[in-house]
Amino acid sequence: MKNQVISFQETHQFSSLVSDYLLGDSKLKPFYNLPPEIASFDKMFDQRKQFECNRQVLVKALHNQYKNLLSSDTDAGKITSSTIDSLSSENTFTVTTGHQLNIFTGPLYSLYKILTTVKLADSLNEKYEDKKVIPVFWMASEDHDFEEINHLHVFGKKYEWNYPAKGAAGRLSTTGIEQIASELKAVFRDSVEMLEYFEKAYAESNTLAEATRKIMHHLFGSYGLVIIDGDDPVLKQLFVPEMERDIYEGTAYHAVMSTSAQLQLNYKVQVQPREINLFYLDNNLRERIVKSENETFQVLNSDISFSEAELRKALHETPQKFSPNVVMRPLYQEKILPNLAYIGGPGELNYWLQYKQMFEKFNISLPVLMLRNCMMVIDSSTLTKIGKIGLKPTELFKSTDSLLFELIENSTEVPLHTDHVQAGILKLFEELSGNYKQVDPTLVPAIEAEKQKIVKAVQTLEEKARRSLKKKNETIVNQLKSVKEKLFPGNGLQERHENGLAFFQLYGISFIKELYQHTDPFRKEFLIITDEE
Repeated sequence: MKNQVISFQETHQFSSLVSDYLLGDSKLKPFYNLPPEIASFDKMFDQRKQFECNRQVLVKALHNQYKNLLSSDTDAGKITSSTIDSLSSENTFTVTTGHQLNIFTGPLYSLYKILTTVKLADSLNEKYEDKKVIPVFWMASEDHDFEEINHLHVFGKKYEWNYPAKGAAGRLSTTGIEQIASELKAVFRDSVEMLEYFEKAYAESNTLAEATRKIMHHLFGSYGLVIIDGDDPVLKQLFVPEMERDIYEGTAYHAVMSTSAQLQLNYKVQVQPREINLFYLDNNLRERIVKSENETFQVLNSDISFSEAELRKALHETPQKFSPNVVMRPLYQEKILPNLAYIGGPGELNYWLQYKQMFEKFNISLPVLMLRNCMMVIDSSTLTKIGKIGLKPTELFKSTDSLLFELIENSTEVPLHTDHVQAGILKLFEELSGNYKQVDPTLVPAIEAEKQKIVKAVQTLEEKARRSLKKKNETIVNQLKSVKEKLFPGNGLQERHENGLAFFQLYGISFIKELYQHTDPFRKEFLIITDEE
């Protein structure tokens, strides 16, 4: 496979914030700690050492989370067990990404996030030989937005998991996913090894979090990836002081509001903080906690309420029943991990830039913020079609209409543009209007009306000529539309929509190895990978 790059601006798919951040625009410098450059880690190691985390609790919690997965005597299991143990050392650090528990791994970019994280860890280990850096995947197991994780797209079709979901996603039963696996197996002509493994993982797991861990470990365990579930009472206990400050002092709310007010002078902000940024978590329940007028604390859409003393007691005795939202989750992550960098997508990058002041208020180190690799994969069949149309992969980011316009223009030697004709008409009528105005000024409106009729007639003839050429070139037109729909489903990016199963069918597990080779955590452009020698 080969690759080429295109600037984020040229894709027309990313906000200006992405390019501005990667290029070090001065407007964004107040909102992050260190820039996304490898040289930043010289300082980041020293900064992170100033913020201690409880390594013993972390290691114990991770071994407990993996207890049913590492019992098998596999290379990936041995690597993971040893990697977890290494976190006991003060010279071991992490780089982290996170994602929702999308079924069958979700859109392609979830794989790209992990690969960028793995490659960053490898790059840092190569440069800093006296340190050890571990890639971590944070499962968003406490998220409750089921509609975002219950489907996948393969070959242009949506497959949806119908389940009466309530509460935290990670605690959901995997019941019903086997139906989707059965439907997918009927679509593929040949057996797809990864699909078989996915089906097995869901069938042999009690919860969605358990199945997701198995799948990600199967794909990335040999790369040293450690998967962590924040829905853990032992880890939550470490975060109790920060949760108390959020509830009783509004620390996160005030800090993020202040930062957001400055950021939104130039950019659209992603997140609006709440006065309390925690959910109450129980079986089939994940609801916001709000302070009532009578000074009690209410769990929305339930009959659960607390006095201030009762809530403090619950926080300390059952911390697992409190779940951080999008504002507090990054803080929770950085509190329990010896983390150097967070790797996220464009949207995540946006809201992390709202958090610098919050991290300072809580006296927790803000990691280096890294953009995951953004990319498009073009298989050999699609690449052949692009070549037959007469385009280069980078040209596909233009709109379909503009590409059709160019293709039609190039399909004939007859000039289709009538701009020069229209300009001549305007000039003639301008002369006519000037002459006749001297004879009778009332003739000017009539002259103007006739001018508009003729110009419109010329434009209509031009459009008819283009339609005629479109019809003559119908095959190319249809090929272009087919390619565009495949690579830009719904006019969006492939990575945000398509699942990786189609590529696992083509390349097997080596698809991950191939992507790894092309991944560069410090890349500042959009990557296009083509299946060619």
